[in-house]
Amino acid sequence: MKQYDYIYTNTNKLKQFMQEELGAQKLLVQLFCADNITGNLITQEVHLFSSMATVTVVVSPAYHETKLHFTLIDEEAELVSEPTPMEYNFFNSGPVVIFKREPKGDCWIVTHVTSSVSQWGYIPSFFLDDEDAVKDVFHKDDMQRVRDT
Repeated sequence: MKQYDYIYTNTNKLKQFMQEELGAQKLLVQLFCADNITGNLITQEVHLFSSMATVTVVVSPAYHETKLHFTLIDEEAELVSEPTPMEYNFFNSGPVVIFKREPKGDCWIVTHVTSSVSQWGYIPSFFLDDEDAVKDVFHKDDMQRVRDT
């Protein structure tokens, strides 16, 4: 089982690397990047260059470089994974943005934000790293209603 590590710089270099080093083989790709938008874009690029790739994305603002780890899979091997429920895809990439909040002292902190928040130009970690970030998103006249709900 051959494995390759690759640091992403641009689409053309990724395409060249995949064509020269990987060819048309079954691939398992682990993508490590700072945000969901980057993850989605590079996943699309990988699928464009290889229809036989299965991509898993790991997102963390701590990743300062975008890295890909490629594993060549034998033709006889089968990649087994549970399908993502349709509801998960709808809430994470659909038109709805969901914030999960939990009480902390006399306020609420955001513990999860769906990646669909990217449609408004934000990344989920923006809300997780700053307790006051949600206040900047809602109109000041709506804040009392948000607190009440």
